Amino acid sequence: MPDLTAQTRELTRLLAGVGDEALTAPTPCPDYDVAGLLARTLALSGRDPSWTPPPRPRP
Repeated sequence: MPDLTAQTRELTRLLAGVGDEALTAPTPCPDYDVAGLLARTLALSGRDPSWTPPPRPRP
């Protein structure tokens, strides 16, 4: 698996300015919202496994 340390650091920096409403935005994949995709990316990188996305609102 590739080393994603630099990408994870940049992603974490960018997330500091993201509002909660952006994290719950839908994505083209109906199984994931933005927060879910970010959590999966962080998990794959092996960084900050304690971070979990906010609960996804039910339609």
